[in-house]
Amino acid sequence: MVERGFSQSTLSRKSGVERTSICRIISGKARPRHEQIGWIAKALGVDTFELWTAADQPDEVRKLLEQLREATDRIASLERDLEVTRANADRLATELRAARGRRAT
Repeated sequence: MVERGFSQSTLSRKSGVERTSICRIISGKARPRHEQIGWIAKALGVDTFELWTAADQPDEVRKLLEQLREATDRIASLERDLEVTRANADRLATELRAARGRRAT
């Protein structure tokens, strides 16, 4: 938060989370609700995952979050590969139809 130049009041105003809640979350006296993490992350301009891992989480939670991030990255990569494969299949199907059309004439 300080790295972004935000005071607790500024973060509260930008995120819509009460300043007292932000104070309790920062001090460890309260755990943020899931939606609060999203609002705060958006206000700070960071990924929700970044915010969770930056928090003082137990090692096993941090490891699970890292595994989730890796799985999410892998899924995104597979989706990109699938898109390329579909485009190639469409191109090959078009070429095959064209080749069959030339043979028929």
